[in-house]
Amino acid sequence: MPNKRKCFVIDFDETVTVHDTIKNIVQAGIQLNRGDLPSTVTYKNIEDFYVKTYRQLNSKKGSHLPNAWGQHHAHRLCNVTLKYINEYNYQSFLKPYEDETLQNIVNSDIFKGVCVDALVKAVTPELEIRSGFNSFLENSSDLLKEGLLYVLSLNFSKELICNVVKGLAQSQVYCNYLETSGDVKSDISVKYNGKLNGKILVGSDKSDVLFDMFGSDRTFESSFKAGSQGAEVWYIGDSRSDYLSILHPLVNVGFLLIDEQNTDKFQKCCDFFKTGKLGYGDITATLYEAGWLPSDTCKRVYLVKGWHEIISLARF
Repeated sequence: MPNKRKCFVIDFDETVTVHDTIKNIVQAGIQLNRGDLPSTVTYKNIEDFYVKTYRQLNSKKGSHLPNAWGQHHAHRLCNVTLKYINEYNYQSFLKPYEDETLQNIVNSDIFKGVCVDALVKAVTPELEIRSGFNSFLENSSDLLKEGLLYVLSLNFSKELICNVVKGLAQSQVYCNYLETSGDVKSDISVKYNGKLNGKILVGSDKSDVLFDMFGSDRTFESSFKAGSQGAEVWYIGDSRSDYLSILHPLVNVGFLLIDEQNTDKFQKCCDFFKTGKLGYGDITATLYEAGWLPSDTCKRVYLVKGWHEIISLARF
């Protein structure tokens, strides 16, 4: 039996890149716009505002988290959907705090009037790409041409993402993008207007986008069955904001990239996916198959060390 066609949806920051790039983008915006910004607009002040906002969140952790899907369906849901719902609620709870930080950036006019091309050129040299990713791109060139590879990210710049993921069209990027005052494709001197799209701030937003991309009515029973039909959807991410996408009922195969250096992140991942107490040396591409998923989903979830394992499993 021939392999099903694959459609890849990948995260960007710390999945394609080694480090988060949003810090680089904000710092570049401030530097490029320095002459037009008050001295109080610094990256440290932006970061301090973010920390202050999350301290407010921590004081409310005991608050009731709303059930986005309704308690009356709970008895019909399998273990994974209950885990999915709980995580969806938690991520949704975070959104107002992320939005508050976003509005602080917008109100500071950091990106207003910044040339798109100048920002991309300023940030690109600072990026470190994960080992094996360019090999993955070479292997998936046909998927790029056929529109079967997407980036789904919390990142601010579609243009930066497309500059790194060569061959990717902006229509294949879903992110919290900086808005422009014109058409970037026809004029590289186009400038940002200072606003951000603000629609993809947390992991639950990514989940909603996946439903929109692959056309489900968002009922879990039908979605779990729809996800195993036609082309397989493969999602690749690295952090908690990707958990919902990896568990998503329309995603057939999920990968979570694990870093040995970040032991706290690694342990939280193991706790969430109930892998038990594992050392980094125990992780292989085939280590974990989500046995608590419904048998009719054909879903597979893997913890992997890097892109080379993903290439091997994808069998291009």
